[in-house]
Amino acid sequence: MYDSLINHYTQLLKPIFPPDADFLSEETTEDAIIIKVCWYLGSDPDRKHKRSRPIKIIIPRETIEDHNLENDSDRKNADKKIFNFVKNKYKNFNPNHDFPQQEVPPAVEWIISSDLI
Repeated sequence: MYDSLINHYTQLLKPIFPPDADFLSEETTEDAIIIKVCWYLGSDPDRKHKRSRPIKIIIPRETIEDHNLENDSDRKNADKKIFNFVKNKYKNFNPNHDFPQQEVPPAVEWIISSDLI
């Protein structure tokens, strides 16, 4: 069940991010779906493979259940709200960081709560 939901949310949100962004399902549990997003920055000539600060998009189980209970029209409306929420977060997100090459910068968490949809 979660595989199809992960795919749904990934496909929904993919257009917001750079074309080469990686979407990884991370720590998916019974309590939440967590999708990690990061991409190559291409802004540091000394580190051509430098990645963005990672983003963890967290969709709690309650949100998933509320989203699945709605009729088709309401689900599409909820998808629009989720898309716009992430799009607005992305607009204000600075993917750059000064962490050394051997360190992974901490992920920024964006939680999609039931209140949102």
